[in-house]
Amino acid sequence: IAPENLDRARRIAESLGRDVRFGLSLVEARKVLQYAKRGDWVFLDVYPVGWAPICKLGVEVRQAVDILNEKCSVIAVIQAFDWKYFSEVLGVEGVFRTPSFEELRCMVYDAFVKGARGVAFYSYYTGDWKLYEYPELFDGVQALVREVRAYAALFEGDHIEVRYKSGIPDTSFRFNGAFESAVDGRFVSVRQGNGPIASGLYWVGVNTTGSSLGFLMRSKIFSELENVSVVGEDKVLFLRGRDLELNFAPYEVVILGPIDGAMH
Repeated sequence: IAPENLDRARRIAESLGRDVRFGLSLVEARKVLQYAKRGDWVFLDVYPVGWAPICKLGVEVRQAVDILNEKCSVIAVIQAFDWKYFSEVLGVEGVFRTPSFEELRCMVYDAFVKGARGVAFYSYYTGDWKLYEYPELFDGVQALVREVRAYAALFEGDHIEVRYKSGIPDTSFRFNGAFESAVDGRFVSVRQGNGPIASGLYWVGVNTTGSSLGFLMRSKIFSELENVSVVGEDKVLFLRGRDLELNFAPYEVVILGPIDGAMH
């Protein structure tokens, strides 16, 4: 769609006295710039499972967020289908399959860490493919929708810069399929807690690879703490001074916090 056609559509709708909101669906971040001032939301439709690394969605989200510079919000659209049934649309070869729950959750949180302000799930609906006929995938999507709603206070929190050093001891696992750090993390400040997410500071870490790996991080923010809670799990992680050691399963998401409310 030519950008000027979107401008024309908006003017027509506004002339009718409508409160207009535009959402633009794009498959590549590089196309964002020409539409940056023409939409209220940009939906990034990047569906990598079966033909590209899982981290591809997060890479595109980060690029779009950087290009838009808060001109409009980026919504990450999560793949909830199998390309095997639509390979002619994709036009590339791959080992097509349905996403696992771990991959779905990884994409949701990786997009959030990269700056997406919302997520949506997309599934084709044709004679060959209906999401509800694949109960494992369907149940996974529903479980994640419930989780995002339950953790709404976290997703609505403010991304903040907290200086910390990190590393992956085993150098063979340091990079993901985009040659970026295998684990990406972000500190999030929750001002108004709700449900399982109390007010406070959190760290969200995402393993964007299909490998198990160790992860070390060091920050002044840990210096007065003995331990920190893991959200959604009945356990705490103990610190050694400013150092915290984590072990990530493939595509695992770890949420720590509230850090400033941890037990001393």
